[in-house]
Amino acid sequence: MRLEEELVSIIRLELKTIIGECLEEFLQDNEDFLEDQLRGIDPLELLTIADTCSLLKVSKMTLYQHIRSGKLKKIRIGYNSRSPVRFRRMDLEKFINQHVEKK
Repeated sequence: MRLEEELVSIIRLELKTIIGECLEEFLQDNEDFLEDQLRGIDPLELLTIADTCSLLKVSKMTLYQHIRSGKLKKIRIGYNSRSPVRFRRMDLEKFINQHVEKK
């Protein structure tokens, strides 16, 4: 009986360690998403071209240049080239964070 208790204790300790590591990795991978949720911002929110230009404080021409260069991801709502374009807020925040000047 004593051996079984020791094995159970060892297994519990190992499981706590594994779960802790998994949780820490999950939190690191989803840090931006979780911060947005705490701030009440939906990171999956889709923004129009006008909303995106306003948020980034750029013209449509500049926005299209960033799209063409591959720096900014767009989502086309539909299947043809005339379908509306949207931007996920989380993609915009990543774009902004990548272009912050480091001193």
